[in-house]
Amino acid sequence: MLTPTTFTLQFTTSTGGVSNAYFRAPYACTVRDLLVTCQADPGDADVVSVLDSSAHSIGTCTFGSGLAAGAAAGAFAPDATYGNTQFADGDLIQLQCTQCDGAVVLLCVLTLDPFCLTV
Repeated sequence: MLTPTTFTLQFTTSTGGVSNAYFRAPYACTVRDLLVTCQADPGDADVVSVLDSSAHSIGTCTFGSGLAAGAAAGAFAPDATYGNTQFADGDLIQLQCTQCDGAVVLLCVLTLDPFCLTV
């Protein structure tokens, strides 16, 4: 029986530009949660978004100001319109970080729901 599962993704952002990472859905699913921690301060109010193949925002995590290494972004906030988007097996799930003050390593823990339940 499938249960919501977490997957870990690590990627390095670029300085002064948008950075993207991609994850292939291992089964039909919806995104339930995203936890993001950073290796250094990415900058004030930078955002990590989960996007579908049409560039719709599924939800976001926003960093606060003056973060220390190992700090986490805020709680995952699903989008009111696209937050329950269902990904098919093999679809690409995009993680996008907005313009960072410096190149930092992000550790992203993505929770996927194989039941595609709406919340």
